[in-house]
Amino acid sequence: MTGRAGLQRWLRHAREFVFRQRVNNEMDEEIQFHLDQEASFNVQRGMSPAEAHRAAMQAFGGVQRYREETRDARGFVSLDSLIRDTRLGFRRLRRAPAYSLGVIVTLAVGLGIATGIGALVYGVMLRPLPYTDADRLVRISIHTPGLAVTTSENSAGTFVYFSERAHTVALLGASMENEGIAITDGTIPERVTGALLTPNVFQILQTKPAAGRLLREDDLNARFDGPVMISYALWQRRYGGAPDIAGKRIELNRNLRTIAGVLPAGFAYPSRSVAIYYPDRVEASKAGLSNRYLTVVGRLAPGVSIAQAQAELNGLVANIRDRFPELPADIHVTSGLSAHVETLRDGMIAQVRPELQLLALMIGALLLIAVANVATLSLLRAQRLRTEVAISRVLGANRRTLTQRFVVEGIVVSLAGGALALPIAVFSVASKFGLSDAQVPRLNEVTITPGIAITLLGVSIAIGTTFGVLSAARAGSVNGNPASLRLDTRTARGRGWRRAQEGIVTVQIALALSLLLSAGLMASSFARLRQVDIGFDSANGAKFTTQLPFLGYSTFQRTAAFDLSVIDALRAVPGVTSVGAAMQMPSTPQDLYSRPRVEGTDSQGQTRQTLITANVVTQDFFKVMGIPVKAGRAFERGDLIAITPGVVLGATLARELFGADNPIGREVRIESSRRYPTYRVVGVVGDVYSDRLTEGVLRVLYFPLLGDLPPGSTETESRIPFMPGGMNFIVNSSRALSELTPEFRRAVASIDSRVPVWSIRSLDAIAADASARARLSMLLLGVVAFATLLLGSIGLYSVIAYAAAGRSREFAVRLAIGATPRAIARQVFREGVRVTAIGIVGGFLLSYASAGVLRDLVFEISATEPLMYLGTAGVVLACTMIATFSPARRAGNTDPARALHGE
Repeated sequence: MTGRAGLQRWLRHAREFVFRQRVNNEMDEEIQFHLDQEASFNVQRGMSPAEAHRAAMQAFGGVQRYREETRDARGFVSLDSLIRDTRLGFRRLRRAPAYSLGVIVTLAVGLGIATGIGALVYGVMLRPLPYTDADRLVRISIHTPGLAVTTSENSAGTFVYFSERAHTVALLGASMENEGIAITDGTIPERVTGALLTPNVFQILQTKPAAGRLLREDDLNARFDGPVMISYALWQRRYGGAPDIAGKRIELNRNLRTIAGVLPAGFAYPSRSVAIYYPDRVEASKAGLSNRYLTVVGRLAPGVSIAQAQAELNGLVANIRDRFPELPADIHVTSGLSAHVETLRDGMIAQVRPELQLLALMIGALLLIAVANVATLSLLRAQRLRTEVAISRVLGANRRTLTQRFVVEGIVVSLAGGALALPIAVFSVASKFGLSDAQVPRLNEVTITPGIAITLLGVSIAIGTTFGVLSAARAGSVNGNPASLRLDTRTARGRGWRRAQEGIVTVQIALALSLLLSAGLMASSFARLRQVDIGFDSANGAKFTTQLPFLGYSTFQRTAAFDLSVIDALRAVPGVTSVGAAMQMPSTPQDLYSRPRVEGTDSQGQTRQTLITANVVTQDFFKVMGIPVKAGRAFERGDLIAITPGVVLGATLARELFGADNPIGREVRIESSRRYPTYRVVGVVGDVYSDRLTEGVLRVLYFPLLGDLPPGSTETESRIPFMPGGMNFIVNSSRALSELTPEFRRAVASIDSRVPVWSIRSLDAIAADASARARLSMLLLGVVAFATLLLGSIGLYSVIAYAAAGRSREFAVRLAIGATPRAIARQVFREGVRVTAIGIVGGFLLSYASAGVLRDLVFEISATEPLMYLGTAGVVLACTMIATFSPARRAGNTDPARALHGE
């Protein structure tokens, strides 16, 4: 019965919506009937028709109140009243441009920037991965702080060990990326990123192919001609999405492979850049804690938590010598060996997680300031509308009607702010804040979705509704007694009320100063990073990379001959002044395969060991890059074929191996080199950095790439423990990079047209990328800080302006009895400065308390730098003084006659 009655009620409401004019006419007819009946009765009592009608109206009461009470009794607000209140809201907002613009600008800036950065934080850090039960996927890493190994990846030994003995993780798979894959079929060679992975990775991720089949365990039995999988993007881009792609042959590094299948469009493991997937088998006879290159992913067993999995793996780590007895007995003490388990999503964003967490806090502060601004403006406006509300109450308006008016007005102005906030958010996301996918994982997934847009508008409506209700409660605290019309809202009543408003603004200024200080520290840190001597000269330099296939370039002599031939071709390009080549570029990610252990002996006979980054460079590399030779010399012909081949050390590596001794002529030993483990130091050069300046200089050992032997000789095969299949060619030229790009391709094609050219970049861009992490923090914090300072200034201006306008009678009286306009302006100005000063002190305390959060993000600067505190306080004080100046000037120009008119 209840359900039927409810359905009938909603049908009646729907009828009133559709036939509202008929309902209104029926209501007017009913009211007129009662009035006519009462008037007729009065005429029978001897009154004239006019007196009878007037008496009937008095007896009936307010007609409008009756209409509203009738609608309320029906539990329904008509569409007409909403339209009427909306129009009224627009008129009232036009009459109060300061309030309207203040709320709209506040919400546009606050919600727009918060939505844009929030979309970034959500897309990178919170958006679920596109895999089934993604919250059960974990990444397992190894930490050995005592071994000076910066990577947290697994070695083959630790992966095999965990795979054999772990029970909390149902399946474990391993993968590693290889950027040196060349697609050499067709007319244009293309370099892509590949991944070698154990086939069970697809089972772990519960992936289904878009075409063909997945890789299987039996695919591991095939060797150089086995099956591979390709990404959805490569399938569409290079093969046009051909439905019969499965089973076709593809030439990779001049070796034919069969395409087993295509992965789905959302697949992005180990990263979105991977285009080719090879099956790989991981075997190990040693733990190899220093040689770590495998990314390990697993799926938790049913009912197992991450904490339980980590406890089990660390228990296994404690007994790792049972499986690998060759490890030292004190390996846990010397290396600090431990396992770490985290969700796969957290593992993918580990490098930028601190910055994203800080930004999430900053977004909260920004929204708090925006909401506080809207609250202050709304309540101040409600205070000034109390006389209008009192008149409406006397004329018969009830509380519900007045509340509806305030709510509709709040929704109108907040929707306007939200509508302006949406393009700000869309623009900020479209620009990607000047970042690249290589700098921030999952950046390509950041977008303003329809759900985010709807949420933004929903938040706008919620803000408007909330403060509409609060404003109605504040303005409607008067009753319907005509005596309430004597309420003088122009007088500064309620000192506690004004203090509460000033307190809100004080909190805004404190938050704005704290955020601005954080942005200033990050900007100073970024500036210092940019001033760091990165070790090479990036002016007028450009580079490109080639990747040689194993077939045809299987020996060192053949790869060296190709590289040196390309250098000769580049020297003939007009405008090129010098050319060099290197296996690895400074200020870029370094190849983890090239980190062997090196030892040297100082003059006291003490053996010193360290892990190094190995590089293979041409004779002119140091000259082309502008890397200074600090001792000895650069490479010369003959260094490669000497009885003890020559090498060059970076300055920091030389100090760590030989202390204060002169390293020239001394010998170093490479643990991974079997035939020629000993090399002679011929020179020491300046230090260079990796792709992250904050991690310090690289310990680089340079091997020579020289054409010392005639073609066909194999004597140099084992003299260098690395095969430089991929080389970076560095060119100094007066020509623009866009002009050099086709020249680079022609030079390589003249030697071998099937070798792809990729990663064409200026050296300036490479140098800039080294500070990308600091740039991310500085840029986004700067945006948030600017927005909070702007909103804080708007808030202070609004409070001072409204408070000054509300005290116009007080100012008029003081001016009338002899006060000067300057004295009035100074008083208002001092009140604004007082609020600002309190906010600055609060901001200092908040910044000092949160200094520990920034300490790990800044570079060579203290998080409590006094000059930075003073400078930030000066900026905040200047902005707020500007915001206070205009209300103070208007207060001083108060016209006593106009202000006191009608008193």
